[in-house]
Amino acid sequence: MVNVKEISVKTERNYQLDFLKLLCTLFVFISHTYRFIGENTRFSIPLGLGWWSVHLFFIISGLLMVNSYMKKPQSTDYGKTAMRFVIGKFKGLAIEYWVAFSIGFVVFLILYKLNVFESLVKSIPEILAIELSGLCGTDPSMINGQTWYISAMLICMLPLYYMLQKNKDFFLYVFSPLTALILLGYMYCEESHWLTWYNTYSFLTGGIIRGICGLCFGVVCWTIAEKILSCKHTDSQRWFFTVVEILLYLLIFAICFYPQNNYSMIYCAMLIMPVPIAITFSGVSYVGKLFRFSWMKWLSSISLAIYLNHIAAKCIVQSLFTDKSYKFCTLLMFVFTICLCVVYYLLIWVIKNLWNKKIKSFFIAE
Repeated sequence: MVNVKEISVKTERNYQLDFLKLLCTLFVFISHTYRFIGENTRFSIPLGLGWWSVHLFFIISGLLMVNSYMKKPQSTDYGKTAMRFVIGKFKGLAIEYWVAFSIGFVVFLILYKLNVFESLVKSIPEILAIELSGLCGTDPSMINGQTWYISAMLICMLPLYYMLQKNKDFFLYVFSPLTALILLGYMYCEESHWLTWYNTYSFLTGGIIRGICGLCFGVVCWTIAEKILSCKHTDSQRWFFTVVEILLYLLIFAICFYPQNNYSMIYCAMLIMPVPIAITFSGVSYVGKLFRFSWMKWLSSISLAIYLNHIAAKCIVQSLFTDKSYKFCTLLMFVFTICLCVVYYLLIWVIKNLWNKKIKSFFIAE
């Protein structure tokens, strides 16, 4: 079996994964334009576009969680280490998260004339990124509703990271694949076929169930990448993985954008997602050579900026331009998203440059 550290060394920063996240961020953006669709709109948003895009986010997060663990020295303080890992994840994006929340909060105050004190108190779970614990109830009207993904990721990673440390072999090869399959089947068998992130199913929110499912698929993805890297590859084998990677991505996107697709087809696409992502992560495919430009280091930051700010932009358009066409509203939403992202980057620059080094270092991930 390959040395697990070899996987980490070979991948380093994988810009192809960053490109995938940017692409799916744009899909989430498009999925949130559904409120602009009117009777005369010819365009229709593909079924589950944002849903499976967030599933891909979870897969990549689960994959990187395992990879991060494999790079670190082993510890027997499983609970403390798991908590430190999750807190470290949040610290790594806390400034961006809170800046985007602040922008959204101001936008909501202006648009909806909210009570400042009451709104701040109600937003405490969101500020702490624990809204998916159920503390926000089943009300989806948060300031930055799309950040449910971050909350679900952090909450779900805590027990999963603990189990990864406690019994690595069982977690990687038994628990994760079985849990991923069972939860994917559970979601498909739900009456609506979609688990909304804010509704509760038994004692868990839909976002938590989706988070555990996606993260476990990410763990499966890592084990596939480990298997791929377990032997040396000839040039012909690399070309084989290149063709397989391209064909599987084309198949997934063809299924998800097929005009007559249905829930069953989308869930099948979600089932096979870990395979091409594992090939991408392993770096054995020649496709990765197309994603080695230095400017691509900004892809991850751009994805996060768009993801965190586009809902506030949508609310501006939705409130001020109610009778305009779909194309006009979508274009305007894109323009407002860019404007909010500019404000977002300026605020982050000011914070990171004006804060004293001690406070700044607390929020910058190690």
